[in-house]
Amino acid sequence: RTRVALRRVDADTNQDTRLDEADRVTLLIVDLARQIEGPFLPGGWSTSSVDGASDGSFLVHTSSPDGSSDDLYQIDSNALNNQRILTTPGVRERGARLNAAISRVVYERIDGLGAGKSEIWIFGASASQVKLTDSGITGELLPGTLYLVGSDAGPDYSPDGATVVFRRLTSTAVPGGAWDILTVPATGGAPRVLVSGPQFRSTPDWSKDGIVFSESNAAGGTDIVAVDPATGARRVLQTFGSGYKAGAPRWIAGIAG
Repeated sequence: RTRVALRRVDADTNQDTRLDEADRVTLLIVDLARQIEGPFLPGGWSTSSVDGASDGSFLVHTSSPDGSSDDLYQIDSNALNNQRILTTPGVRERGARLNAAISRVVYERIDGLGAGKSEIWIFGASASQVKLTDSGITGELLPGTLYLVGSDAGPDYSPDGATVVFRRLTSTAVPGGAWDILTVPATGGAPRVLVSGPQFRSTPDWSKDGIVFSESNAAGGTDIVAVDPATGARRVLQTFGSGYKAGAPRWIAGIAG
């Protein structure tokens, strides 16, 4: 818990007057003890997701070095030995997360270089790829994103690695899209809807304290919500009023609450 890998947008590279995921996203490492930061990848790279191994030895990230589709990479925690571990021309990988045993990576996959319907896939140590979810729905594009209605995105493993949580785009009728939160066995099977309704919900994060995500509220702001995956019981950890938005929260490893 002395270092943080983060993604930063600091230039309007597509010149649309906004700083968002459509711009180039730099991957940085921040040393909390020394209060310094530095780039993890060369200039020109853009990173759509990053996650650290539970033993701190390496990170996985989904990135593009040249504006092409994102591929899955592994890099040592000292920013050396950056290796592409999944090369799939014409396919876009995003949202990669490791299991606690650091033997599997769960990620989003979109066939094609542009917008499409995202599915959840698993990459194993044997370099095999297995599709975990498919909503069976293909709808309209969520403006400003790569996702069509019916997309499954933002996966994360349960602490024991037996289950995966993810979100599913059900409608474009609300800002940011309406997303349900679902779980599915990591070995495959029928997904279970955990949280539903016409609200925006962020990418979820799972720890022993539950599944946490941000959710739009009736006041026009954002709630940070934790849900018990066994019972569905929910608790609001923090509320932000109208005009305030909170991104995708993450639990801090080893800290309860």
